[in-house]
Amino acid sequence: MTTPALKLAAAPAKPKARPKAKVIPKLNAAEQRTVGQFIAALAAGFLPLASFVIAHHETGERWWMWGLVIAGLSFSAPTLAEWATRWCKDWWKAWGFTILLEGVMVFSRTDYLAIGGLGILIIINCHSAWSLAGKHMKASK
Repeated sequence: MTTPALKLAAAPAKPKARPKAKVIPKLNAAEQRTVGQFIAALAAGFLPLASFVIAHHETGERWWMWGLVIAGLSFSAPTLAEWATRWCKDWWKAWGFTILLEGVMVFSRTDYLAIGGLGILIIINCHSAWSLAGKHMKASK
């Protein structure tokens, strides 16, 4: 005769329920493109803002900070010139517009001019980055 303790030990153990796997939603191509475009636009809009703040508030005694301003302008200026070329249909006008707008944003001590230039640059850079990121991601699919 078996004891109750032995009967319990001899009974097959019930399989433990597996925890449900967390499902990570898969983004469709349009959603992936939108996320990528948002990140590109955010990064492109940050560069003129960083250049503005460094040029107007951080270069006084730290002349080497102008290197960061130049880096930001070297990224922003070709984007702005490309956009202006499509708008003006003229390379010379586009680069004149680019130099003037970037220069006002960086060097003007008249606040409303510098901030106005900053706003225009942020909008154009964001728009261009959004458009280009959408085209690149669409082409890679």
